[in-house]
Amino acid sequence: MAQPFDVFTSFTGGTLARLIGPHASARSTDDLDAGTAPALIWVHAEAASPAYARLRAGGEAEHAEALDDIAVLAARITHAAAGRPLTLVAGLMPAAPGRGAGLLAHDTRLGDAHLLMRMNLALAEALSDTDNLRVLDTAAWLMAAGANAYAPKQWYVAKIPFSPQVLSAAARDVHAALDALKGGSRKILITDLDDTLWGGVVGDDGIDALRLGGHDHIGEIHADIQEALKSLTRRGVQLAIASKNDEATALAAIDTHPEMRLTRADFAGWAISWDDKAHTIARLMQRLNLGLDAAVFLDDNPIERDRIRHALPQVLVPDLPADKAQWPRLIRDLECFDQISLSAEDRIRTQAYAAERNRRAAADAASSRAAWIASLGIEIDARPLARADTPRTLQLFNKTNQMNLTTRRLTAPELDAWCATPGHELWTCRIRDRFGDAGLTAIIGLSHHHGTTQITDFVMSCRIIGRTIENAVLAVAVGRAAQAGAARLEARLHPTDRNAPCATFFRDLSGFTEHATNRFTWDVGTPYPPPAALSLRVHTDDPAPQKALA
Repeated sequence: MAQPFDVFTSFTGGTLARLIGPHASARSTDDLDAGTAPALIWVHAEAASPAYARLRAGGEAEHAEALDDIAVLAARITHAAAGRPLTLVAGLMPAAPGRGAGLLAHDTRLGDAHLLMRMNLALAEALSDTDNLRVLDTAAWLMAAGANAYAPKQWYVAKIPFSPQVLSAAARDVHAALDALKGGSRKILITDLDDTLWGGVVGDDGIDALRLGGHDHIGEIHADIQEALKSLTRRGVQLAIASKNDEATALAAIDTHPEMRLTRADFAGWAISWDDKAHTIARLMQRLNLGLDAAVFLDDNPIERDRIRHALPQVLVPDLPADKAQWPRLIRDLECFDQISLSAEDRIRTQAYAAERNRRAAADAASSRAAWIASLGIEIDARPLARADTPRTLQLFNKTNQMNLTTRRLTAPELDAWCATPGHELWTCRIRDRFGDAGLTAIIGLSHHHGTTQITDFVMSCRIIGRTIENAVLAVAVGRAAQAGAARLEARLHPTDRNAPCATFFRDLSGFTEHATNRFTWDVGTPYPPPAALSLRVHTDDPAPQKALA
Protein backbone atom coordinates (compact mmCIF):
# COMPACT_ATOMS: atom_id res chain seq x y z
CA MET A 1 0.00 0.00 0.00
CA ALA A 2 1.73 3.14 -1.17
CA GLN A 3 -0.47 5.74 0.50
CA PRO A 4 -0.70 6.62 4.21
CA PHE A 5 -3.47 5.03 6.24
CA ASP A 6 -4.75 6.13 9.64
CA VAL A 7 -5.90 3.57 12.20
CA PHE A 8 -7.88 5.01 15.13
CA THR A 9 -8.68 2.52 17.88
CA SER A 10 -9.82 2.56 21.48
CA PHE A 11 -7.32 -0.25 22.16
CA THR A 12 -3.65 -0.69 21.25
CA GLY A 13 -3.66 -0.63 17.47
CA GLY A 14 0.00 -1.08 16.54
CA THR A 15 -0.42 -4.75 15.62
CA LEU A 16 -3.39 -3.97 13.41
CA ALA A 17 -1.55 -1.08 11.72
CA ARG A 18 1.36 -3.39 10.87
CA LEU A 19 -1.05 -5.93 9.36
CA ILE A 20 -2.59 -3.25 7.15
CA GLY A 21 0.72 -2.05 5.75
CA PRO A 22 4.00 -0.23 6.28
CA HIS A 23 2.39 3.18 5.79
CA ALA A 24 -0.38 2.67 8.35
CA SER A 25 -0.12 4.57 11.62
CA ALA A 26 -1.96 3.65 14.82
CA ARG A 27 -3.57 6.44 16.85
CA SER A 28 -5.97 6.63 19.73
CA THR A 29 -9.58 7.58 19.09
CA ASP A 30 -8.91 10.45 21.50
CA ASP A 31 -6.94 11.95 18.58
CA LEU A 32 -9.76 11.45 16.09
CA ASP A 33 -9.60 14.32 13.62
CA ALA A 34 -10.13 15.20 9.98
CA GLY A 35 -7.43 14.25 7.51
CA THR A 36 -6.64 13.37 3.92
CA ALA A 37 -5.65 9.69 4.23
CA PRO A 38 -8.03 6.71 4.22
CA ALA A 39 -8.81 5.61 7.76
CA LEU A 40 -10.14 2.80 9.91
CA ILE A 41 -11.99 3.71 13.12
CA TRP A 42 -12.43 0.82 15.54
CA VAL A 43 -14.00 1.55 18.91
CA HIS A 44 -14.99 -1.28 21.22
CA ALA A 45 -18.52 -0.98 22.56
CA GLU A 46 -17.60 -0.13 26.16
CA ALA A 47 -15.40 2.75 24.98
CA ALA A 48 -18.14 3.97 22.64
CA SER A 49 -20.74 4.19 25.38
CA PRO A 50 -20.16 4.53 29.15
CA ALA A 51 -23.82 3.60 29.61
CA TYR A 52 -23.28 0.28 27.80
CA ALA A 53 -20.13 -0.32 29.84
CA ARG A 54 -22.16 0.09 33.07
CA LEU A 55 -24.76 -2.38 31.84
CA ARG A 56 -22.08 -4.94 30.96
CA ALA A 57 -20.63 -4.47 34.45
CA GLY A 58 -23.98 -5.31 36.07
CA GLY A 59 -25.17 -1.76 36.67
CA GLU A 60 -28.18 0.17 35.46
CA ALA A 61 -28.30 1.98 32.13
CA GLU A 62 -31.03 3.62 30.11
CA HIS A 63 -31.01 2.70 26.42
CA ALA A 64 -31.63 6.33 25.51
CA GLU A 65 -28.41 7.33 27.28
CA ALA A 66 -26.39 4.76 25.29
CA LEU A 67 -27.95 5.92 22.03
CA ASP A 68 -27.01 9.50 22.90
CA ASP A 69 -23.43 8.28 23.31
CA ILE A 70 -23.61 6.78 19.82
CA ALA A 71 -24.92 10.04 18.36
CA VAL A 72 -21.89 11.84 19.79
CA LEU A 73 -19.56 9.17 18.39
CA ALA A 74 -21.20 9.35 14.96
CA ALA A 75 -20.74 13.14 14.87
CA ARG A 76 -17.04 12.75 15.71
CA ILE A 77 -16.61 10.09 13.01
CA THR A 78 -18.38 12.22 10.41
CA HIS A 79 -16.09 15.13 11.22
CA ALA A 80 -13.00 12.90 11.01
CA ALA A 81 -14.14 11.54 7.62
CA ALA A 82 -14.35 14.99 6.04
CA GLY A 83 -11.76 15.29 3.27
CA ARG A 84 -10.76 11.63 3.40
CA PRO A 85 -11.27 9.46 0.31
CA LEU A 86 -12.59 6.61 2.47
CA THR A 87 -13.28 6.02 6.14
CA LEU A 88 -14.04 2.52 7.41
CA VAL A 89 -15.88 2.12 10.71
CA ALA A 90 -15.81 -1.20 12.55
CA GLY A 91 -19.13 -2.32 13.99
CA LEU A 92 -19.23 -2.18 17.77
CA MET A 93 -18.12 -5.29 19.68
CA PRO A 94 -17.62 -5.79 23.41
CA ALA A 95 -14.03 -5.72 24.63
CA ALA A 96 -14.75 -8.66 26.92
CA PRO A 97 -16.31 -11.96 25.77
CA GLY A 98 -19.09 -13.75 27.54
CA ARG A 99 -22.79 -14.50 27.55
CA GLY A 100 -23.61 -11.20 29.21
CA ALA A 101 -27.13 -11.41 30.62
CA GLY A 102 -27.56 -14.96 29.33
CA LEU A 103 -31.23 -15.77 28.87
CA LEU A 104 -31.99 -12.09 29.43
CA ALA A 105 -29.53 -10.94 26.73
CA HIS A 106 -32.39 -9.60 24.63
CA ASP A 107 -34.52 -8.27 27.45
CA THR A 108 -35.49 -4.75 26.41
CA ARG A 109 -34.43 -3.34 29.80
CA LEU A 110 -31.59 -5.53 31.07
CA GLY A 111 -30.27 -7.11 27.88
CA ASP A 112 -26.78 -6.02 26.88
CA ALA A 113 -27.06 -7.89 23.55
CA HIS A 114 -30.30 -6.08 22.76
CA LEU A 115 -28.71 -2.71 23.52
CA LEU A 116 -25.62 -3.55 21.43
CA MET A 117 -27.83 -4.31 18.44
CA ARG A 118 -29.59 -0.97 18.84
CA MET A 119 -26.27 0.86 19.18
CA ASN A 120 -24.89 -0.69 15.99
CA LEU A 121 -28.09 0.05 14.10
CA ALA A 122 -28.05 3.67 15.31
CA LEU A 123 -24.39 4.04 14.30
CA ALA A 124 -24.96 2.58 10.83
CA GLU A 125 -28.01 4.77 10.22
CA ALA A 126 -26.25 7.91 11.43
CA LEU A 127 -23.37 7.29 8.99
CA SER A 128 -25.41 6.02 6.04
CA ASP A 129 -25.75 9.37 4.25
CA THR A 130 -22.00 10.07 4.14
CA ASP A 131 -20.62 8.89 0.79
CA ASN A 132 -17.07 8.18 1.96
CA LEU A 133 -18.04 6.22 5.10
CA ARG A 134 -18.55 2.45 5.20
CA VAL A 135 -19.41 0.34 8.27
CA LEU A 136 -17.64 -3.04 8.44
CA ASP A 137 -19.29 -6.26 9.60
CA THR A 138 -17.28 -7.17 12.68
CA ALA A 139 -19.55 -10.12 13.48
CA ALA A 140 -17.97 -11.88 10.47
CA TRP A 141 -14.52 -11.34 12.01
CA LEU A 142 -15.62 -12.99 15.26
CA MET A 143 -17.22 -15.86 13.35
CA ALA A 144 -14.05 -16.43 11.32
CA ALA A 145 -12.00 -16.68 14.51
CA GLY A 146 -14.52 -18.86 16.34
CA ALA A 147 -13.60 -19.75 19.92
CA ASN A 148 -10.29 -17.93 19.49
CA ALA A 149 -11.82 -14.51 18.82
CA TYR A 150 -10.78 -12.97 22.12
CA ALA A 151 -7.34 -12.92 23.73
CA PRO A 152 -7.80 -12.31 27.50
CA LYS A 153 -4.09 -12.41 28.33
CA GLN A 154 -3.33 -9.89 25.56
CA TRP A 155 -5.98 -7.62 27.05
CA TYR A 156 -4.41 -7.63 30.50
CA VAL A 157 -0.84 -7.31 29.19
CA ALA A 158 -1.25 -4.97 26.18
CA LYS A 159 -4.90 -3.87 26.12
CA ILE A 160 -5.58 -5.75 22.85
CA PRO A 161 -8.88 -7.58 23.39
CA PHE A 162 -9.04 -9.39 20.06
CA SER A 163 -6.97 -12.29 18.80
CA PRO A 164 -4.59 -12.21 15.82
CA GLN A 165 -7.26 -14.10 13.82
CA VAL A 166 -9.74 -11.25 14.32
CA LEU A 167 -7.11 -8.62 13.50
CA SER A 168 -6.18 -10.53 10.33
CA ALA A 169 -9.83 -10.68 9.25
CA ALA A 170 -10.08 -6.92 9.85
CA ALA A 171 -6.93 -6.30 7.79
CA ARG A 172 -8.34 -8.37 4.91
CA ASP A 173 -11.47 -6.21 4.84
CA VAL A 174 -9.36 -3.05 4.88
CA HIS A 175 -7.20 -4.27 2.00
CA ALA A 176 -10.31 -5.23 0.02
CA ALA A 177 -11.70 -1.73 0.57
CA LEU A 178 -8.44 -0.10 -0.54
CA ASP A 179 -8.34 -2.27 -3.66
CA ALA A 180 -11.90 -1.21 -4.44
CA LEU A 181 -10.99 2.44 -3.84
CA LYS A 182 -8.13 2.12 -6.37
CA GLY A 183 -10.36 0.37 -8.92
CA GLY A 184 -8.72 -3.01 -8.37
CA SER A 185 -11.85 -5.04 -7.66
CA ARG A 186 -12.48 -8.05 -9.85
CA LYS A 187 -15.50 -7.80 -12.16
CA ILE A 188 -16.36 -11.28 -13.39
CA LEU A 189 -16.42 -14.87 -12.17
CA ILE A 190 -15.91 -17.53 -14.85
CA THR A 191 -17.22 -20.94 -13.87
CA ASP A 192 -16.90 -24.46 -15.18
CA LEU A 193 -20.08 -26.56 -15.57
CA ASP A 194 -19.61 -30.30 -14.94
CA ASP A 195 -19.09 -31.11 -11.26
CA THR A 196 -18.96 -27.38 -10.56
CA LEU A 197 -22.29 -25.80 -11.44
CA TRP A 198 -23.98 -29.21 -11.18
CA GLY A 199 -22.97 -32.70 -10.10
CA GLY A 200 -22.12 -35.08 -12.91
CA VAL A 201 -21.05 -34.81 -16.54
CA VAL A 202 -23.90 -33.70 -18.76
CA GLY A 203 -22.42 -35.19 -21.94
CA ASP A 204 -22.08 -38.64 -20.35
CA ASP A 205 -24.88 -38.77 -17.80
CA GLY A 206 -27.55 -36.77 -19.60
CA ILE A 207 -29.55 -33.83 -18.28
CA ASP A 208 -31.97 -35.90 -16.20
CA ALA A 209 -29.16 -37.62 -14.27
CA LEU A 210 -27.41 -34.43 -13.17
CA ARG A 211 -27.22 -34.00 -9.40
CA LEU A 212 -28.78 -30.61 -8.74
CA GLY A 213 -31.29 -29.76 -6.03
CA GLY A 214 -33.83 -32.36 -5.00
CA HIS A 215 -33.55 -34.75 -2.03
CA ASP A 216 -29.85 -35.40 -2.52
CA HIS A 217 -27.10 -33.81 -0.45
CA ILE A 218 -24.78 -33.47 -3.48
CA GLY A 219 -27.60 -31.90 -5.48
CA GLU A 220 -28.38 -29.51 -2.63
CA ILE A 221 -24.72 -28.45 -2.44
CA HIS A 222 -24.65 -27.60 -6.15
CA ALA A 223 -27.94 -25.73 -5.87
CA ASP A 224 -26.40 -23.67 -3.06
CA ILE A 225 -23.28 -23.08 -5.17
CA GLN A 226 -25.54 -21.59 -7.83
CA GLU A 227 -27.35 -19.49 -5.23
CA ALA A 228 -24.00 -18.17 -4.00
CA LEU A 229 -23.04 -17.24 -7.56
CA LYS A 230 -26.42 -15.59 -8.05
CA SER A 231 -25.81 -13.51 -4.92
CA LEU A 232 -22.67 -12.08 -6.52
CA THR A 233 -24.69 -10.74 -9.47
CA ARG A 234 -26.76 -8.66 -7.06
CA ARG A 235 -23.51 -6.87 -6.17
CA GLY A 236 -22.74 -6.03 -9.80
CA VAL A 237 -20.42 -9.02 -10.39
CA GLN A 238 -20.73 -10.68 -13.81
CA LEU A 239 -20.85 -14.42 -14.41
CA ALA A 240 -19.51 -16.30 -17.41
CA ILE A 241 -18.92 -19.92 -18.42
CA ALA A 242 -15.75 -21.64 -19.66
CA SER A 243 -16.41 -25.33 -20.11
CA LYS A 244 -15.13 -28.28 -22.13
CA ASN A 245 -18.44 -29.52 -23.43
CA ASP A 246 -20.79 -29.67 -26.35
CA GLU A 247 -22.33 -26.21 -26.39
CA ALA A 248 -25.84 -27.25 -27.44
CA THR A 249 -25.99 -29.95 -24.74
CA ALA A 250 -24.64 -27.68 -22.02
CA LEU A 251 -27.02 -24.82 -22.85
CA ALA A 252 -29.93 -27.26 -23.00
CA ALA A 253 -29.14 -28.29 -19.41
CA ILE A 254 -29.13 -24.65 -18.32
CA ASP A 255 -32.40 -24.00 -20.14
CA THR A 256 -34.36 -27.12 -19.17
CA HIS A 257 -33.15 -28.59 -15.89
CA PRO A 258 -35.95 -27.85 -13.39
CA GLU A 259 -33.54 -27.24 -10.46
CA MET A 260 -31.30 -24.68 -12.20
CA ARG A 261 -30.98 -21.51 -10.10
CA LEU A 262 -29.12 -19.70 -12.88
CA THR A 263 -30.42 -19.01 -16.38
CA ARG A 264 -28.73 -17.89 -19.60
CA ALA A 265 -29.75 -14.33 -18.73
CA ASP A 266 -27.49 -14.48 -15.64
CA PHE A 267 -24.35 -14.94 -17.75
CA ALA A 268 -22.53 -12.12 -19.50
CA GLY A 269 -21.10 -14.65 -21.92
CA TRP A 270 -19.92 -18.21 -22.37
CA ALA A 271 -17.25 -20.15 -24.23
CA ILE A 272 -18.20 -23.83 -24.41
CA SER A 273 -15.97 -26.01 -26.59
CA TRP A 274 -13.29 -28.69 -26.38
CA ASP A 275 -10.46 -26.15 -26.71
CA ASP A 276 -7.80 -25.50 -24.10
CA LYS A 277 -9.41 -23.50 -21.30
CA ALA A 278 -6.63 -20.92 -21.14
CA HIS A 279 -7.23 -20.04 -24.79
CA THR A 280 -10.99 -20.18 -24.24
CA ILE A 281 -10.87 -17.75 -21.28
CA ALA A 282 -8.56 -15.35 -23.11
CA ARG A 283 -10.96 -15.22 -26.09
CA LEU A 284 -13.98 -14.84 -23.82
CA MET A 285 -12.47 -11.91 -21.93
CA GLN A 286 -11.46 -10.25 -25.18
CA ARG A 287 -15.01 -10.62 -26.46
CA LEU A 288 -16.35 -9.05 -23.27
CA ASN A 289 -13.81 -6.20 -23.51
CA LEU A 290 -12.43 -7.00 -20.06
CA GLY A 291 -8.83 -7.40 -18.95
CA LEU A 292 -7.73 -10.76 -17.58
CA ASP A 293 -7.05 -9.09 -14.23
CA ALA A 294 -10.81 -8.58 -13.87
CA ALA A 295 -11.50 -12.34 -13.78
CA VAL A 296 -11.85 -15.07 -11.16
CA PHE A 297 -11.93 -18.70 -12.34
CA LEU A 298 -13.85 -21.50 -10.60
CA ASP A 299 -13.29 -25.14 -11.59
CA ASP A 300 -13.53 -28.41 -9.67
CA ASN A 301 -10.55 -29.86 -11.57
CA PRO A 302 -7.20 -28.98 -9.91
CA ILE A 303 -5.38 -29.66 -13.19
CA GLU A 304 -7.48 -27.05 -15.00
CA ARG A 305 -6.98 -24.59 -12.13
CA ASP A 306 -3.23 -25.08 -12.26
CA ARG A 307 -3.27 -24.63 -16.06
CA ILE A 308 -4.99 -21.24 -15.74
CA ARG A 309 -2.68 -20.10 -12.92
CA HIS A 310 0.37 -20.71 -15.09
CA ALA A 311 -0.99 -19.68 -18.50
CA LEU A 312 -3.01 -16.66 -17.32
CA PRO A 313 -1.42 -15.43 -14.08
CA GLN A 314 -3.57 -12.27 -14.10
CA VAL A 315 -6.67 -14.40 -13.47
CA LEU A 316 -7.41 -15.12 -9.81
CA VAL A 317 -7.91 -18.88 -9.26
CA PRO A 318 -9.06 -19.67 -5.70
CA ASP A 319 -8.08 -22.94 -4.09
CA LEU A 320 -11.18 -25.08 -3.76
CA PRO A 321 -11.44 -27.64 -0.94
CA ALA A 322 -12.28 -31.23 -1.84
CA ASP A 323 -15.39 -30.89 0.34
CA LYS A 324 -17.82 -29.04 -1.92
CA ALA A 325 -20.06 -28.28 1.05
CA GLN A 326 -17.59 -25.49 1.81
CA TRP A 327 -17.85 -23.91 -1.65
CA PRO A 328 -20.99 -21.76 -1.17
CA ARG A 329 -19.44 -19.94 1.79
CA LEU A 330 -16.09 -19.64 0.00
CA ILE A 331 -17.82 -17.96 -2.97
CA ARG A 332 -19.73 -15.54 -0.74
CA ASP A 333 -16.56 -14.74 1.22
CA LEU A 334 -14.49 -13.72 -1.81
CA GLU A 335 -13.11 -10.27 -0.96
CA CYS A 336 -11.89 -9.48 -4.48
CA PHE A 337 -15.37 -8.34 -5.59
CA ASP A 338 -15.88 -5.71 -2.87
CA GLN A 339 -17.20 -2.35 -4.09
CA ILE A 340 -17.22 1.01 -2.33
CA SER A 341 -20.56 1.78 -4.00
CA LEU A 342 -22.99 0.16 -6.39
CA SER A 343 -24.35 2.23 -9.27
CA ALA A 344 -27.42 1.71 -11.42
CA GLU A 345 -25.04 0.70 -14.22
CA ASP A 346 -23.57 -2.02 -12.01
CA ARG A 347 -27.01 -3.48 -11.40
CA ILE A 348 -27.88 -3.76 -15.09
CA ARG A 349 -24.48 -4.88 -16.37
CA THR A 350 -25.55 -8.47 -17.07
CA GLN A 351 -28.44 -7.18 -19.17
CA ALA A 352 -25.96 -4.87 -20.89
CA TYR A 353 -23.81 -7.84 -21.91
CA ALA A 354 -26.90 -9.66 -23.17
CA ALA A 355 -27.74 -6.58 -25.23
CA GLU A 356 -24.19 -6.62 -26.57
CA ARG A 357 -24.65 -10.20 -27.79
CA ASN A 358 -27.71 -9.00 -29.70
CA ARG A 359 -25.72 -6.12 -31.17
CA ARG A 360 -23.03 -8.52 -32.38
CA ALA A 361 -25.69 -10.70 -33.99
CA ALA A 362 -27.10 -7.62 -35.73
CA ALA A 363 -23.60 -6.70 -36.91
CA ASP A 364 -23.11 -10.15 -38.42
CA ALA A 365 -26.40 -9.78 -40.32
CA ALA A 366 -25.79 -6.20 -41.53
CA SER A 367 -24.58 -5.48 -45.06
CA SER A 368 -21.82 -3.16 -43.78
CA ARG A 369 -20.46 -1.68 -40.56
CA ALA A 370 -21.99 1.69 -41.43
CA ALA A 371 -25.38 0.08 -41.97
CA TRP A 372 -25.08 -1.73 -38.65
CA ILE A 373 -24.24 1.46 -36.72
CA ALA A 374 -27.10 3.31 -38.41
CA SER A 375 -29.48 0.49 -37.46
CA LEU A 376 -28.65 0.74 -33.74
CA GLY A 377 -30.51 4.00 -33.17
CA ILE A 378 -27.85 5.33 -30.76
CA GLU A 379 -28.91 8.22 -28.51
CA ILE A 380 -26.50 10.23 -26.34
CA ASP A 381 -27.48 12.67 -23.60
CA ALA A 382 -24.62 14.91 -22.46
CA ARG A 383 -24.90 17.17 -19.42
CA PRO A 384 -22.70 18.70 -16.70
CA LEU A 385 -21.91 16.42 -13.79
CA ALA A 386 -24.80 16.16 -11.33
CA ARG A 387 -24.28 15.29 -7.66
CA ALA A 388 -26.30 12.07 -8.03
CA ASP A 389 -23.92 10.89 -10.77
CA THR A 390 -20.74 11.35 -8.72
CA PRO A 391 -20.41 7.69 -7.56
CA ARG A 392 -20.72 6.36 -11.10
CA THR A 393 -18.37 9.04 -12.43
CA LEU A 394 -15.75 8.04 -9.85
CA GLN A 395 -16.12 4.43 -10.95
CA LEU A 396 -15.34 5.41 -14.53
CA PHE A 397 -12.34 7.46 -13.44
CA ASN A 398 -10.91 4.74 -11.26
CA LYS A 399 -11.75 1.56 -13.17
CA THR A 400 -11.55 2.42 -16.88
CA ASN A 401 -8.26 1.71 -18.62
CA GLN A 402 -8.63 1.20 -22.38
CA MET A 403 -10.45 4.34 -23.56
CA ASN A 404 -8.91 6.66 -21.00
CA LEU A 405 -6.79 9.63 -22.09
CA THR A 406 -4.84 10.15 -18.88
CA THR A 407 -5.96 7.31 -16.53
CA ARG A 408 -6.26 9.97 -13.83
CA ARG A 409 -7.57 8.43 -10.58
CA LEU A 410 -9.62 10.62 -8.25
CA THR A 411 -11.25 10.42 -4.85
CA ALA A 412 -14.60 12.10 -4.18
CA PRO A 413 -13.03 15.15 -2.43
CA GLU A 414 -10.48 15.51 -5.24
CA LEU A 415 -13.23 15.40 -7.85
CA ASP A 416 -15.26 18.00 -5.95
CA ALA A 417 -12.22 20.28 -5.68
CA TRP A 418 -11.38 19.91 -9.38
CA CYS A 419 -14.94 20.68 -10.50
CA ALA A 420 -15.06 23.74 -8.25
CA THR A 421 -11.96 25.23 -9.89
CA PRO A 422 -12.81 28.14 -12.24
CA GLY A 423 -12.41 27.19 -15.89
CA HIS A 424 -13.12 23.50 -15.29
CA GLU A 425 -16.08 21.51 -16.69
CA LEU A 426 -16.95 17.85 -16.34
CA TRP A 427 -19.61 16.40 -18.65
CA THR A 428 -21.29 13.02 -18.38
CA CYS A 429 -22.84 11.08 -21.25
CA ARG A 430 -25.63 8.54 -21.05
CA ILE A 431 -25.93 6.18 -24.01
CA ARG A 432 -28.79 4.00 -25.20
CA ASP A 433 -29.80 2.23 -28.40
CA ARG A 434 -32.55 -0.07 -29.59
CA PHE A 435 -31.03 -3.02 -27.73
CA GLY A 436 -30.79 -1.39 -24.32
CA ASP A 437 -29.69 1.43 -22.03
CA ALA A 438 -25.96 1.46 -21.26
CA GLY A 439 -26.42 4.23 -18.68
CA LEU A 440 -23.68 6.70 -17.75
CA THR A 441 -20.75 5.27 -19.68
CA ALA A 442 -18.65 8.25 -20.83
CA ILE A 443 -17.20 11.39 -19.23
CA ILE A 444 -15.17 14.28 -20.59
CA GLY A 445 -13.25 16.81 -18.51
CA LEU A 446 -12.32 20.23 -19.89
CA SER A 447 -10.07 23.01 -18.66
CA HIS A 448 -10.36 26.44 -20.36
CA HIS A 449 -7.29 28.65 -20.03
CA HIS A 450 -5.76 31.45 -22.13
CA GLY A 451 -7.57 30.65 -25.35
CA THR A 452 -6.98 26.89 -25.16
CA THR A 453 -9.36 24.20 -24.00
CA GLN A 454 -7.54 21.20 -22.59
CA ILE A 455 -9.23 17.79 -22.59
CA THR A 456 -8.16 16.68 -19.14
CA ASP A 457 -10.23 13.50 -19.20
CA PHE A 458 -11.69 11.45 -22.03
CA VAL A 459 -13.08 8.27 -20.49
CA MET A 460 -15.45 5.71 -21.96
CA SER A 461 -16.54 2.28 -20.83
CA CYS A 462 -15.07 -0.42 -23.04
CA ARG A 463 -18.62 -1.71 -23.60
CA ILE A 464 -19.50 1.21 -25.90
CA ILE A 465 -16.36 1.87 -27.90
CA GLY A 466 -16.19 1.24 -31.63
CA ARG A 467 -19.61 2.63 -32.64
CA THR A 468 -18.63 6.28 -33.38
CA ILE A 469 -19.82 7.22 -29.87
CA GLU A 470 -16.24 8.38 -29.23
CA ASN A 471 -16.61 10.91 -32.06
CA ALA A 472 -19.88 12.22 -30.65
CA VAL A 473 -18.34 12.70 -27.20
CA LEU A 474 -15.46 14.56 -28.80
CA ALA A 475 -17.97 16.78 -30.60
CA VAL A 476 -19.23 17.83 -27.16
CA ALA A 477 -15.69 18.91 -26.27
CA VAL A 478 -15.30 20.96 -29.47
CA GLY A 479 -18.67 22.60 -28.87
CA ARG A 480 -17.82 23.51 -25.28
CA ALA A 481 -14.43 24.91 -26.38
CA ALA A 482 -16.20 27.13 -28.92
CA GLN A 483 -18.71 28.28 -26.27
CA ALA A 484 -15.81 29.21 -23.98
CA GLY A 485 -14.16 31.27 -26.73
CA ALA A 486 -11.14 29.02 -27.11
CA ALA A 487 -9.20 28.96 -30.36
CA ARG A 488 -7.68 25.54 -29.85
CA LEU A 489 -8.69 22.20 -28.33
CA GLU A 490 -5.85 20.07 -27.04
CA ALA A 491 -5.62 16.49 -25.81
CA ARG A 492 -2.48 15.10 -24.18
CA LEU A 493 -2.38 11.34 -23.94
CA HIS A 494 -0.60 9.76 -20.99
CA PRO A 495 0.25 6.34 -22.45
CA THR A 496 -0.01 3.22 -20.28
CA ASP A 497 0.15 -0.47 -21.08
CA ARG A 498 -3.68 -0.52 -21.18
CA ASN A 499 -4.88 2.62 -23.03
CA ALA A 500 -3.59 1.87 -26.54
CA PRO A 501 -7.20 2.00 -27.93
CA CYS A 502 -7.39 5.66 -26.84
CA ALA A 503 -4.08 6.45 -28.55
CA THR A 504 -5.27 4.76 -31.74
CA PHE A 505 -8.53 6.71 -31.68
CA PHE A 506 -6.84 10.11 -31.49
CA ARG A 507 -4.17 9.23 -34.06
CA ASP A 508 -6.80 8.08 -36.55
CA LEU A 509 -8.95 11.22 -36.19
CA SER A 510 -9.14 13.22 -39.39
CA GLY A 511 -8.35 16.87 -38.71
CA PHE A 512 -6.57 16.37 -35.39
CA THR A 513 -2.86 17.17 -35.54
CA GLU A 514 -0.25 15.39 -33.45
CA HIS A 515 2.12 18.32 -32.88
CA ALA A 516 4.30 16.28 -30.56
CA THR A 517 4.20 12.67 -29.46
CA ASN A 518 0.85 12.04 -27.76
CA ARG A 519 -0.20 15.72 -28.03
CA PHE A 520 -3.19 16.28 -30.32
CA THR A 521 -4.81 19.61 -31.29
CA TRP A 522 -7.92 20.77 -33.13
CA ASP A 523 -8.61 24.23 -34.57
CA VAL A 524 -11.88 25.17 -32.87
CA GLY A 525 -12.78 27.38 -35.83
CA THR A 526 -13.21 24.18 -37.84
CA PRO A 527 -16.62 22.55 -37.25
CA TYR A 528 -16.61 19.06 -35.77
CA PRO A 529 -20.12 17.70 -36.30
CA PRO A 530 -21.19 14.53 -34.45
CA PRO A 531 -21.70 11.41 -36.59
CA ALA A 532 -24.95 11.60 -38.56
CA ALA A 533 -25.92 8.03 -37.64
CA LEU A 534 -26.65 8.89 -34.01
CA SER A 535 -28.61 11.43 -31.98
CA LEU A 536 -26.63 13.73 -29.64
CA ARG A 537 -28.40 15.98 -27.15
CA VAL A 538 -26.30 18.48 -25.20
CA HIS A 539 -28.29 19.75 -22.25
CA THR A 540 -27.24 23.38 -21.92
CA ASP A 541 -30.17 24.19 -19.62
CA ASP A 542 -28.04 22.82 -16.77
CA PRO A 543 -25.89 25.21 -14.68
CA ALA A 544 -23.90 27.59 -16.90
CA PRO A 545 -20.34 26.43 -17.68
CA GLN A 546 -17.25 28.37 -16.71
CA LYS A 547 -15.89 30.72 -19.38
CA ALA A 548 -12.28 30.60 -20.50
CA LEU A 549 -9.88 32.49 -18.27
CA ALA A 550 -8.26 35.55 -19.82
